[in-house]
Amino acid sequence: MDFFASLLRMTFMFFMFRIVITLISSISASRKMKDQMRKNSSDNMASSPNSSATDSSNRPAALNIEMVKDQLCGTFVAKDKAYIVRTGGQDHYFCSWECRERYADQAGS
Repeated sequence: MDFFASLLRMTFMFFMFRIVITLISSISASRKMKDQMRKNSSDNMASSPNSSATDSSNRPAALNIEMVKDQLCGTFVAKDKAYIVRTGGQDHYFCSWECRERYADQAGS
């Protein structure tokens, strides 16, 4: 019985040691990530100290996306993601392949 109690104590101590090591390493990794984020944000701020809040060149890329309207269903879609049909020198934009095919079927009829 003493053997099993000793084995249980040793197992418990091993797992406690592993938990402490894991916590220490995760705290260390978290600090490194925060330091890196601070460094990146200060680098971004230093690169454009006189930027205006309304200057579109400093906006995130998501705000500079050109949107187009699907002529069939009326859905707006990013121009670079739209399906395009060019007819008579004019571009027609569609949100999906299905809308594009429906338009092609209607135009062909």
